[in-house]
Amino acid sequence: MDNVPCEYEDFDEVQQRWEHRRCDAWEDTIDGHKVTTIFDRASPPHSWPPVKVPPRSVFVMGDNRDNSHDSRYWGFVPFELLKGKAMIIWWSSGEPEGIRVKRMGQPIE
Repeated sequence: MDNVPCEYEDFDEVQQRWEHRRCDAWEDTIDGHKVTTIFDRASPPHSWPPVKVPPRSVFVMGDNRDNSHDSRYWGFVPFELLKGKAMIIWWSSGEPEGIRVKRMGQPIE
């Protein structure tokens, strides 16, 4: 990303402390929206074997790839159970501020 170092602060829940981390970053544009994907070089890779999603089902990924319960834990979701598209942020919390009230009710970009 334009020779700018990719760095961020993350809370280590096991050690209960904030850490400065380096990462690799990629930018892309999806449906006209600019997105950035980061990869933490220091985190051990979590590998899952390849899976084939059954017909008329979806694989649902959590919002925090390495720390979310999602289809890897509770399986694929049949199309019939899908109710709509996520459009707003219903709940938001995180360190250090706790509950992030200003984000709740905001549209998802």
